[in-house]
Amino acid sequence: MSSIQMVVPIVFWGGKVPSHEITRICKSGDSGTIATGCKTGELCLWTFNKENDNLELQPQHLLLGSGDSEILSLCFVKNWTGDRNRVASLTTKGTVHLWDAKDGTCVKYITLPGNHTHIKAMDRSRHSETLLVCWGQYPDVFILDSSSLQTLFVLRSSHTPNWLQQLCFVPNVEHRDAVVAATMEGDAKLWLVPSNKVVVYQDLHPEVLYEDRSVTLNLISALTMTSFSSGRHSSVLVVIEEAWQLYDATGGQMKLLAIHPCEKIISCWGGGDFLSMDTVAVWSKEGTVVIYKLSTRCIPGHYHGNSVEGSGSTSGAKIMCVLQPRPLNTITGPSCCCCVFNDIHYGPLVVQGDHTGRLYMWKLLELLQQKEHSSTPIPAHVSQSLADSWSYPAMPCALTDPLGKPPYPDITCGLYLPLFGRLVCGRSDGTITSVSAAQAATLLLLQHRKFTKGWPQHCIMTGHNGRVNHLLFPYAHRPVFDAQFILSGGEDFTVRMWDIYTGSLVHTFSAHSGAVTDIVVCPEDMSPRFQTCVCSVADDHSVAILSISEKKCLLLAASHASPIVSIHWRPAEDFLLVNCADGRLYVWQVEACALDRCIEGSWAQAVLGNTPDVSKKQVTDDSPLRIHSMRVGGDTLTQVMLFDPQSVMRQLSRLHDLEEQLRAQEQSKANAFRSYLSAKRQYNVVAGPRQAQQPMLKMQRQPVQQASGSIQENEKTREKLSKGIASHRRDEDDDLSADRTKQLISIVRLLLSCLHAWNLDTDLDKTCTTQLGLVKPARPVSYGLLSRGSCLSLVLPGWGLHKVAMGSTDQCDEKKSIQLNAIQMAHQLRWQLSQSLTTQHLLTVVSTTNTLMNQSFGARLLAEEGGTHHLTSTSFSSDDSDEEDQVKVVLDNAVRAAWSQVAALHCVMLPEKLGSSFRPPHLPVLAGRYLDKCLEIREAAQALLQSELRRVGVGGRKGLVTYWSSKLPPLTQPRRSRGDILARTDDDEVDASKRGAVATPQQQYTALIILGLIGAEFSKAGASRRHSVTEVETMDDSIARQTARALQNVLLETKPSLHTNLRRSAIDLIGRGFHLWEKYLNVPLVIVGLLDLAIQHPLVMKSPSIEPVGGDSAKLTSILARKALITMMMAQPSIMISTLAKEVSTHLAHSHTTHHPHSSFPLQIGAQLPPATAGIVTPPNKLLADARADMFFLIDAAIDKCMQKVTLQLVEVVDILLFCIDTDQLKKEKYLLDAYPVFNKLPILSYCAKTRCMAVGAQSGRVAIYDLKHFRCHILNAHSYPITALNFSDDGKMLGTYAYGDSKISIWLLVSGLFGGMSSSPKCVQSWLAISGSSPSQTSNSSSALYFTTSLEWLSSKTILLRLPGAVECKYSL
Repeated sequence: MSSIQMVVPIVFWGGKVPSHEITRICKSGDSGTIATGCKTGELCLWTFNKENDNLELQPQHLLLGSGDSEILSLCFVKNWTGDRNRVASLTTKGTVHLWDAKDGTCVKYITLPGNHTHIKAMDRSRHSETLLVCWGQYPDVFILDSSSLQTLFVLRSSHTPNWLQQLCFVPNVEHRDAVVAATMEGDAKLWLVPSNKVVVYQDLHPEVLYEDRSVTLNLISALTMTSFSSGRHSSVLVVIEEAWQLYDATGGQMKLLAIHPCEKIISCWGGGDFLSMDTVAVWSKEGTVVIYKLSTRCIPGHYHGNSVEGSGSTSGAKIMCVLQPRPLNTITGPSCCCCVFNDIHYGPLVVQGDHTGRLYMWKLLELLQQKEHSSTPIPAHVSQSLADSWSYPAMPCALTDPLGKPPYPDITCGLYLPLFGRLVCGRSDGTITSVSAAQAATLLLLQHRKFTKGWPQHCIMTGHNGRVNHLLFPYAHRPVFDAQFILSGGEDFTVRMWDIYTGSLVHTFSAHSGAVTDIVVCPEDMSPRFQTCVCSVADDHSVAILSISEKKCLLLAASHASPIVSIHWRPAEDFLLVNCADGRLYVWQVEACALDRCIEGSWAQAVLGNTPDVSKKQVTDDSPLRIHSMRVGGDTLTQVMLFDPQSVMRQLSRLHDLEEQLRAQEQSKANAFRSYLSAKRQYNVVAGPRQAQQPMLKMQRQPVQQASGSIQENEKTREKLSKGIASHRRDEDDDLSADRTKQLISIVRLLLSCLHAWNLDTDLDKTCTTQLGLVKPARPVSYGLLSRGSCLSLVLPGWGLHKVAMGSTDQCDEKKSIQLNAIQMAHQLRWQLSQSLTTQHLLTVVSTTNTLMNQSFGARLLAEEGGTHHLTSTSFSSDDSDEEDQVKVVLDNAVRAAWSQVAALHCVMLPEKLGSSFRPPHLPVLAGRYLDKCLEIREAAQALLQSELRRVGVGGRKGLVTYWSSKLPPLTQPRRSRGDILARTDDDEVDASKRGAVATPQQQYTALIILGLIGAEFSKAGASRRHSVTEVETMDDSIARQTARALQNVLLETKPSLHTNLRRSAIDLIGRGFHLWEKYLNVPLVIVGLLDLAIQHPLVMKSPSIEPVGGDSAKLTSILARKALITMMMAQPSIMISTLAKEVSTHLAHSHTTHHPHSSFPLQIGAQLPPATAGIVTPPNKLLADARADMFFLIDAAIDKCMQKVTLQLVEVVDILLFCIDTDQLKKEKYLLDAYPVFNKLPILSYCAKTRCMAVGAQSGRVAIYDLKHFRCHILNAHSYPITALNFSDDGKMLGTYAYGDSKISIWLLVSGLFGGMSSSPKCVQSWLAISGSSPSQTSNSSSALYFTTSLEWLSSKTILLRLPGAVECKYSL
């Protein structure tokens, strides 16, 4: 449920600085971050450096995800539920993104219909919530929830509706918050927003609100509209190009207080904002900022008289200072944007951004305190731009830098081929480069080693006369194409086909008379001739269909009058649709190669709306590495390597399985060869005539042939494994060639070398470089995060490295030391960037190292310098293979121990090594991966989460419990119930007003995980032995009850999908903490619900921990339910056994069947049957019958692990076991104990195969006799103390019982009547006092060992033998 995807991005920025033309800017609520937006759709997060008195500003993250849409509006969103603040952005396509203000990840996004222009945050401190207000070229205003982006209110106008220019918020208007807006006609409208709107995260129907009042004012062409409130009074500042106006908005009134025209040095205003109630900052479009001190009559609550009228009135405001970043004559480009805010350390600040991507900042505290004010322009105190991040020692580079010398040609397009692991790039000089991506990245980022000689493998393809605009690998879209060809389109009007293996030019298509801008694959539903065709688009307004197989142009569509926007396909009608910029849609017949028609207007839009996009389908490839080439800031191409740790682990597992399979084949053939040698020696030493040896010779001929063949096959096997099973066979994805194996090892080395925490443990660093094959980075690495909507948050180069270059007088002499310091500081700063980045890197390192620990083959390959597999040949002619295997085992154990140290460093010791600068893992991210489908990720997340909870100590866990308890999922009454279901009390739910803001679903999920894990692992009730006494605590009873009920409700809820992470988490946590939750849960409901989930996917109960194949959600849920049941049985066997026995008894009573003997069935006549416990999806009358195998396995596990407690409930245990056995088996199986060995494990049990009866002793002194032939059960009140031993006579007619507590042996006559049937009331025919000298009180608490050392044995039909501990035997005769 985390918004961060499990992908590790590493950015290669290149030497060219991307442009960042700032058009929007906003401030953070805590003034720790500034966000800027630009025309090309990127956002940049800038952070403050407050370690010294000098205020510094640094760009930290660049956010990509808006495409090429311009950022129209930005605002900061305060999160009242406790999470970090967020940034809301609005693009020209109507997409609203919510970005995390710390790490830049996309939390949520939504596309709203309509032409939107503005978005603002509405902070409602009284109600602890923030709303987003969106408006644009329509008369309505949409108010969205800031967490879910759902529309809560729609503000409409009942009187003269019109588009809105600007709006602001005024609190305390009739005890509600008001929205004041200025329309295009200059009117002011006011809406009152309700205060207690409870957000439910489901489908909502927004509430429509109409304006409360409307006033005609002179607010035409308002540029900005802001408000400021102090106490009961509120002011509104409206800025237009000619003047700025001040209004008194107290109580919702709009009284004009002042009008101030433009200053002489200002051509026109651009915007303004309040610094305080009596100070405003107004700026021009050229970037000049003027700070005004308002007169007393312009402050609400201090003026007297009527409002000001007329446009020529002045405000009486005085200029305090004028801020100007640079001289006016040097300002070129678009208008500047500004924001003002108050910082807790530096006071009022003004920040301004311009089209060059530079930010300017002024500190106003000293300026405002001066007694004499001046209109002399004051330059900026702080100035920073993106270009400063590209300065030394950041050293940003591109992946193609190792292929030449500077100056490098600009990269114009890029394409990554996962099948070959190669990056193909088109450049501005017309060349195309093909290079091994992993090798190039290793050379650039890591220190050079001897295995990098001859790297990177590359080729340069020349042929284009000009810039290369587009690259296409057709095989990636459809396997019908040949995988050895790629296509390129360039400025020379040609489309060229290249051989990726040799780099040679295969064919040139010259169909266009303009530069080729795009190439796409024709859809697969076309006619067979066109299935191997591609479609190219050129800037001469032409489209061509090119046949790859025939190497010629099949269709040239060149009758378009305007540039082509997009192309679409309708294969069923054999149509090619060309959408042009003038709104016309050209329809071409593909087979006929002719224009069919040309349509425009609404008809064209309707056709496009009903035409699916079928040309961009790609073949999915489980590749551990992908490279995206993205345009950042216009023409700059940035390459991002995306490592997929889950794919890496799958590939390593596949490689390990392949090695084990081939090694097993080799071992079997080696054994055959040894058998041949042994037979040959035996043949040579056999005495006697040769004729006598002929039969043996014939017998050995076949093994000789097999052995000789095995030698040849073994050589082929080694060659096959070293060179690869196949050379890029496209039809067998499971086979890994030698090249792909090397590629995989290079990727693993690069990933772990970049993510490992270097310079924290010198000995471990040496171990990593000498034994594990890791390499230290040679330059700072830029990381990133991939979040929802494929949005990227990329760390800019040089962040935090500005201190390294400070103070160096002679840069030439100290260049090497500065670079080394920069690398070391980059390692430290990586753990200070954000909690989300720390979490992602720790998850990746821990999960990958755990995989390498369990798979020695991949670790062995990684440890080798060359990364190539050299399989140790097995010696068939000697006996040294065992010694070689032992040496190999020792080496593997050493490598495994080294990887264990790496995992321990990142999982446990990293916070201690880094100290206070360490950003700990983000708990919501770990909670989101708590039950990930990938086993390695899941185990790593659980280990990291427990380690972090252990690190914070008792006080930290108490704080977490207090914080997250208010965010648990709301308690709802389950639909299923039985007679004894517990009713909810007043303390089960927390009042909404006490809980504060409504928690989001993500927060509810996180709260459930954290509280459930703290209760399960760190409470005194279930603290494991690994915790010390000071590390555990008692969870508050009310919070424990609330957590347990929340877990139960999530488990039993039927509305959402049956197999969700939330339900699986509840299953796991109920099992882990059953010792704590048991007294708060409805145990029958929970057990039956878990059984219902367990039977949803059939599974062999002997292996309940088998991992699901292919990420099967149903199978994973079933496995976790079985694990939870087993854990609960181990924790509380008495409760589990008694509950299952009652459910079985109730089920038999409701089914009115007598096919199963049961100690409590039939019930007493006239007794009311309790209702059967219902499951989640299975009907009650069917659930227990389907769950027999699961219950049988549970009881078997309890007998193996908890025999001492099982002996206290033997009758209930046997009731459950007999119910789990099929009725036909009970009828037909005479030797029941042989068919079901579980009964042999029970101590006080006897079975007579002749009469088909089973006797079980109870702790109450009773004996339950099960007649399996007639499905009846008899209860004997045999003794007053627990039964110690019992046994049937050989003929089954008598039963002997013994109780150690009363030292008494009783003989019971069971069979009576002419036909030998079992009597309905067995009689005691003889009793003896067996031993004396032991009081009952001394034996009542005897251990279960007594049951296994005491026995009764019938020596004859008249004699019985009692064996006691200490080899004591006593005979008794009837």
